[in-house]
Amino acid sequence: MSTFYRFRSVEHLLGKEYLELENQSLFFASPEQLNDAMEGYRDFFWSGDLIIWKNFFRHYLRCLQHALALLILHGEGHHTISVNELPLFSAADDFPTEDYRKLAEEIAQQFFAREDVIKHITGMVNSDSKIRRDELRFHLNYLHLIAFECVANVHEAHGLMPERTVAVPDMRMRLQSVEHNNFFEKLSELRKAHEDGDKFLDGLFQVSAQLIGNLALGNFAARRVDPSAKNKNFVILDFPERYLKAIERLAFRDWYTACFMSECSNSSIWGNYGHNHTGVCLIFEGKDYDDRSVLPIHAYNAVGAGGPIKGVVELPFSAVNYTEGYAKIDFFRSLGRMPVPYVSRTWYLDADGKASVCAEDMYRDEKAWRDRYWNNFLGDILKKTDDWAYEKEYRLVLYGNTVDYADPRNRTLTYDFASLKGLIFGINAKTEDKLTIVEVIAQKCVAHKRADFKFYQAYYDPHKRNIGHIEVMHLLPPLITA
Repeated sequence: MSTFYRFRSVEHLLGKEYLELENQSLFFASPEQLNDAMEGYRDFFWSGDLIIWKNFFRHYLRCLQHALALLILHGEGHHTISVNELPLFSAADDFPTEDYRKLAEEIAQQFFAREDVIKHITGMVNSDSKIRRDELRFHLNYLHLIAFECVANVHEAHGLMPERTVAVPDMRMRLQSVEHNNFFEKLSELRKAHEDGDKFLDGLFQVSAQLIGNLALGNFAARRVDPSAKNKNFVILDFPERYLKAIERLAFRDWYTACFMSECSNSSIWGNYGHNHTGVCLIFEGKDYDDRSVLPIHAYNAVGAGGPIKGVVELPFSAVNYTEGYAKIDFFRSLGRMPVPYVSRTWYLDADGKASVCAEDMYRDEKAWRDRYWNNFLGDILKKTDDWAYEKEYRLVLYGNTVDYADPRNRTLTYDFASLKGLIFGINAKTEDKLTIVEVIAQKCVAHKRADFKFYQAYYDPHKRNIGHIEVMHLLPPLITA
């Protein structure tokens, strides 16, 4: 049996808000709740033909249309618009009403009727490099005011919003200057002129992103932008950035993790995760197969008439890979979160049914395409920079097809008491906390007829110069040990 260690504070084990020890519970944290800012990072790039890029901007326009509708509805009242309200996962032909569909089509026609817009998108299509996040941010910021103008014009024309008293700056001259200065040709020349042209252009667009961010901050600081107008700012100023981050969810579903380690002798680990050595290290034993070790968990794994149903799910312990950098992921060829029919009609097909080149792998061999998708999905979840290598971390990864794990209550799951083989008290653990923990475990041992649970005390080992642990005898009542 493989052994894994999980460090917890006494508050998490015994506190009334958690009661993790009594409930035999594991909390699966979101990437944002972990202590590495790079958790969940994906190094996406965007590369494709005119079909998929036009569908990309159709999707952008539809989300912007919805955001403007929310602004018209709520103004700057008590409701703050969130990216979670955008129709990110709606199919191309899925509209709440026929009138709404006609509005969306009219907006798209107005946007794509502009010659300058089409030329700019064509420049993106013909780019001889993969468009990465900072470059795409540049293009979205460049085209956003035109997109907003199209959305607002259609809403005004149908009497769905008051006529604007302040005109949006005319962006035609801006786009024409890009065309006349041969922007995309010069990018290509810069790429070829440098030994590592892609790296050079990445740095160029990173600088551009920083300048845009600094300009926005300066506008707020100088009060040229009203920080209290959060909804207006969301739609007019912040939308490109918010959209760019949100659409990553189209590729990979949300995931959550419970963290373990393969060793428990590192003093820094005890200090960070063991609450300054006052906490406890739980000792779990996995169920071993030939190529993996798993932990049986009671989790939602089906949906019935009354809602989600729990069953036993064997989640594998997966080792974290400590390395520099992240794998580059082709966004347009990684839309595996959604069903194939949805992906096809929303992203891969044009109005005449012609397929994008980005769909070739999926249509040619869907199984191989899915296998690559899942490898990419798990790859970066299990990757951290080598700064974290001292943790020797293993993870249980949770994600759902039918259950919404965004609600933290749905990802506080339970394990079998048989999987918990023992625990180690930290060097600075308080006596009263130890006695309370022993009492909880004793009651569980009686209920589960166990006499093999082990208690250990951590100590500093001067010979190995790390944290060792020694078994503490006779902590359980005679009824258990007999």
